[in-house]
Amino acid sequence: MQRSLVDRTITIDGTNEADMAKVREALKLVEATPRGRELLEMQLATGKMLEIKVGDMYVGNSAYAGGPMHINPNYREQILTADGPIWASFERIVGHELGHAVTGVMYEPHNIALNENPIASQFNPPQPERTRPWCGLPCGNKW
Repeated sequence: MQRSLVDRTITIDGTNEADMAKVREALKLVEATPRGRELLEMQLATGKMLEIKVGDMYVGNSAYAGGPMHINPNYREQILTADGPIWASFERIVGHELGHAVTGVMYEPHNIALNENPIASQFNPPQPERTRPWCGLPCGNKW
């Protein structure tokens, strides 16, 4: 049996097994979308594993071109959509950071348009498109 794209492209490091499992589950949801799968296939083509560091010590979530990604499983952010502000789902956040790491697109509006919104719209059920890169509201509230 062939391993999933997530297992073939990503290493998850952290000290809390539950937090690392939460990231792995979010990645599986991202992989189930056409854009998420495309990003993981792009990472696979590099021949390198992408590292995700998981922990509460990170103030927010971030990613660098080629990695690593830093994910705080307790960090939450409000985003603006056509329907108004919503709390971004954890899988949406992980998909957003994956877009930065794999494509190297660091400019937020471009990453949102190229990666986050396509992934979010392909979830089941679809999540609304983000309309602006910064929410203008209190961001980064804890879950």
